[in-house]
Amino acid sequence: MDDASLADVPFRLATASQIELVVFDLLGQRLATVTSGWYEKGGHRSIWNGRTDAGAAAASGVYLYRLLSRTPGTDTQAATGKVLLLR
Repeated sequence: MDDASLADVPFRLATASQIELVVFDLLGQRLATVTSGWYEKGGHRSIWNGRTDAGAAAASGVYLYRLLSRTPGTDTQAATGKVLLLR
């Protein structure tokens, strides 16, 4: 797989957090969980390989992502954005 078929999602955390990064199509259908787990504060990058959770290759296009961030004792925070996948 060449780099053109990968989608880079950079994000920054103000505090160490439990995160979940999910990709959706433009109809709002959940395609893939890119990463989930505990991340330290600071800058991070997550790479989506362009595949759905079922293993199918997603078509070239614009996709939406949602980053959920949870820290102990606080509410869940969400950030959304767009990512471009080229094949």
